[in-house]
Amino acid sequence: MFPKRKKCASTSVVIELSLVLLSSTVNLWKYLGVILDKKLSFTEHVAAVQKKSQQRLHVLRKLRAFYVDPLLLLRLYRSIIEPLLTYCSICYYPALSVKNRNRLLKISHVSAKIIGLPTPKLSEIIDHAMLKKARAVATESDHPLSTFFHVLPSQRRYRCIKCKTCRYSRSFVPVAIRMLNAK
Repeated sequence: MFPKRKKCASTSVVIELSLVLLSSTVNLWKYLGVILDKKLSFTEHVAAVQKKSQQRLHVLRKLRAFYVDPLLLLRLYRSIIEPLLTYCSICYYPALSVKNRNRLLKISHVSAKIIGLPTPKLSEIIDHAMLKKARAVATESDHPLSTFFHVLPSQRRYRCIKCKTCRYSRSFVPVAIRMLNAK
């Protein structure tokens, strides 16, 4: 999907007497609602989440103008905005740049100001979800990622994975193992 080498030659296919050129490299790819880019920086995905959340923040603003109870506004935030921010976040949140993390955190802070009550911290929600998923993967032997979770002889900690690249060290498995070892 995202090759490391640059390929100059493009292949072509003939469909109903029309020549269609196929390129092997794409810049953006949307898969299960997550926008992947060539460098896995998730900048486009964060921009899309920010755009969708602005539309939903408008609903909160309008309801606040009608003097709706802040607890109901908080419940609405937890049901329409928080899932948007946390969807598939265990996969991409550790790899986000500081700029992109701040863009997501800003949505949460703006929501708290609109509601008038503190909202749950986004990093705590994602950390809890990552720990829950890591425990499920580590205990379930049928899971494809369970082979990466090796228990040390002490039976208390998991063996840390040696990562040659920074990108891999910020992916789910190494981050999940570090979180399990820290708890």
